[in-house]
Amino acid sequence: MRFINLKRIKSLGIIMSLNEKVPPLNALRAFDAVARSGSIAAAARNLHVSASSISQHINSLETFLNVSLFERTSNTLVLTQPGEIYFKDIRHAFDVISQATHNLTTASEDGPLRISVIPSLAHGWLLDRLELFEEQNPSTQLSIVSTAELVRFDLEDVDIAIRYGAGNYEDAEEKLLLKDFVAPVCTPEFARNIETPFDILKHRRAHSSGPSPLVVTKWLDWGKNFLPEASSRELDKGNGPIFDDAIALLRSVQRGRCIGLARYSLAKKYLDSGELIAPVGSWVPARGGYYILTAKRRSARVAAKKFRSWVKRQIREDIGLPFK
Repeated sequence: MRFINLKRIKSLGIIMSLNEKVPPLNALRAFDAVARSGSIAAAARNLHVSASSISQHINSLETFLNVSLFERTSNTLVLTQPGEIYFKDIRHAFDVISQATHNLTTASEDGPLRISVIPSLAHGWLLDRLELFEEQNPSTQLSIVSTAELVRFDLEDVDIAIRYGAGNYEDAEEKLLLKDFVAPVCTPEFARNIETPFDILKHRRAHSSGPSPLVVTKWLDWGKNFLPEASSRELDKGNGPIFDDAIALLRSVQRGRCIGLARYSLAKKYLDSGELIAPVGSWVPARGGYYILTAKRRSARVAAKKFRSWVKRQIREDIGLPFK
């Protein structure tokens, strides 16, 4: 005769009841991605699926829950009040899953420290100093990836990243490393006829571009501090070269071909050696700054914390910023 365990049946009933209330995981991932980015297109890129797929998942989730999660306008998606509450609750669950997966698939303190850094800082400053970090931390092997692409900690095998921007990075804990300054720089020979900001208007000027105009400091941004508005706008014109890489701009200026608006962090070694000068001084705050990033959804490795502290100390000691 078999005995029926009523307590076990009741517990199974509870589990079955709970499982019936769990939406499809893909729909939850789509909702989480859209809520974080505020955009179906951005969520589709992050999850490597089509925008229509994301929309279908959101619609199916709202149908499942019988709740509107987003307010839709012509250009944006904004979380409703129930959507905000739901996002806050399920985000913690995704954080737990991400950390558990990282713990299972990664020996947390084994293997190389994976660092993703923008090319301008990598080639203009960091690579010359990594030997010092290796001497001070002989047990840590470094793996460096030089890229300007937005880092996605949930999808990439990256421990720590350095980016130039305006802050507010998705899925990343950010710390400001350096708020940079800019000023016109050129060779001493090129500067012979430059004494005032007005004189710069007579010469060939290098220009900066980039995927995010919010962090690219233009001649106009600098000029409005020292020139009338019309003259400041004139600085942004001209037939000089346009660069999306700060190091390439500096090298063009080094060759004496033009005068360029440079970040102090990258130009300092050339200023110290006398290869370049800032003919009218006048350093002003740049639009962007350098941020060091670690994943929000998993705890940082000990080696990553050491590297973060080391980079902050090196920048303070080596670059410094003698401006207010």
